[in-house]
Amino acid sequence: PRIASMTGPALLDFEAIARDARLLSDADIRLSDKQTPIHERGIRLDWLIDFVKAVERGWQEVLSRRDSQRRASMNYDTVPWPDPLPVSDQQEMTAEFVVEYAVRPLTAESRAPLYSRVPPEHRGRPNMFVSHAWSNPLIGGNAFTTLYAIKHPYKSHSAVEFVWLDVACYNQHRVEVVAADMKAVISSIGRIALPMINAAPFGRLWCLWELLCAHVGGAAVDLWEANGSPYDIGFSARRFTEDFAAASDRSRH
Repeated sequence: PRIASMTGPALLDFEAIARDARLLSDADIRLSDKQTPIHERGIRLDWLIDFVKAVERGWQEVLSRRDSQRRASMNYDTVPWPDPLPVSDQQEMTAEFVVEYAVRPLTAESRAPLYSRVPPEHRGRPNMFVSHAWSNPLIGGNAFTTLYAIKHPYKSHSAVEFVWLDVACYNQHRVEVVAADMKAVISSIGRIALPMINAAPFGRLWCLWELLCAHVGGAAVDLWEANGSPYDIGFSARRFTEDFAAASDRSRH
């Protein structure tokens, strides 16, 4: 897991996201590790996908409003040019973006994990820990994303309903014991999913730490390949080979 910076600007419409995802009120959250141990905080995979889709809709609305203001500014002197965005207008729904601009603001009052706002019917004991690079998209316009690779894998795996994903299950307001927490969670769940959408995880310290925790704790590691077209799969395989070789070269220097 990663912890986003402590200052996330109010870029998105949080009320709309909370409404679309049917989040519980942040003001009423009272979650403690004793009530729900961290390793038991599983979230339904389908709900996670829907939540990120809600964030994506919010982002598209930001871009639409900005484009309208830009066009109006070219025709009316009283309409100012829109302020620059803090990220590219081509921004994908990466874990880093979702945490910085949605998860942390949506839990700012309770300073609890997003799990605490998830409707109870979408919580359950996880049977899969998702290891992923925060630079990779969680969802997107093709199969090569973290959550879509697990939802619609190229090869069938045993059923996964509730997963442990750091973005939502770990408290993004605290950083004190991340490494120890991950080791305990992985050991308890006993199974890691590694979405094979590129080689980025093999160049990320946290992903390598999670794989080490799985090895030490005897947890199974499952590789989940994205279910794309034959061309996309071949292209991804070539990129993976190139990226993995580059990551291996860097590790030797």
